[in-house]
Amino acid sequence: MFEDPKFWLLISFILFVILMYKPFNSMLIGGLDNKIEEIKKNINESLQSFTEAELKLKEAEKKTADLDKKINEDRPRFAQMASDGDGGSGAHRAGYGEPHSQCSGRNQAGAGA
Repeated sequence: MFEDPKFWLLISFILFVILMYKPFNSMLIGGLDNKIEEIKKNINESLQSFTEAELKLKEAEKKTADLDKKINEDRPRFAQMASDGDGGSGAHRAGYGEPHSQCSGRNQAGAGA
């Protein structure tokens, strides 16, 4: 039995497996632990990005609601301006722009000079 090469091959293989179990196991577990930490980090970054996106969405919704409220408050004033006949621009009433008669007079004076 001790002289049979198959017996010594079996003993060598068993010793090899026993001696290599711990290093391979620690490498395998160490690699898995690193992968777990990387996945946890990615999840935390994703949650943080999601939270920031939710905050930005709430801010945008608040701005939109404020603008809608302001539009609804100003709508009667704009309707009144449109019914007054200046097309809602308010340029003549506010002092912006010139009436057409003044513009055409200036163009004629510049052309004749």
